[in-house]
Amino acid sequence: TFVAFREPSFSLLWVNTFSFALVQGIQRFAFVWLALELSEGNRALGLVSFALGIPVLFISIPAGVLSDRGDRRQLLFGSQLLILLVTAMAAVFIFVDLMSVAAATGLALVVGVGIALGMPVRQAIVPSIVPPERLMNAITLNSLGMNISQMIGPAIGGGSIAIWGIGGCFVVQTVLLLTS
Repeated sequence: TFVAFREPSFSLLWVNTFSFALVQGIQRFAFVWLALELSEGNRALGLVSFALGIPVLFISIPAGVLSDRGDRRQLLFGSQLLILLVTAMAAVFIFVDLMSVAAATGLALVVGVGIALGMPVRQAIVPSIVPPERLMNAITLNSLGMNISQMIGPAIGGGSIAIWGIGGCFVVQTVLLLTS
């Protein structure tokens, strides 16, 4: 069942992908919570959620082409660094009381761009580090890890908001991104 984990490169990628998807789940929850705190209407909620998701529609396919032609490690590192910086910036904006609906929407849009750039790269790396006879197992394990982390992420987000507030939730995301 776990034969793909015999490949050290895949194991490292899997841990990185799991933690990245975990942060993604926390971010979706946190940005929605932030929008609700910033505005009493549903308009901000829809705007921030839309900004977080729309880049995937427009950027994922070109990012997939770029990952086939470019240096995948640099693309993956760059997308994670972008999300790390924006997440840390969101925490700072919250703690210094500069966060607004416009700022949250802009930050969510940039996070969405980072996600749209990084996910195709992660998927393209798997066949290059796993032998063909273990590829289906690796794809299954990767998908399983991402799905589990997407379910756990909002719970961690809610727990961290309950303990440390919305700013603390963005700090938790930043720490998780730093360790992945």
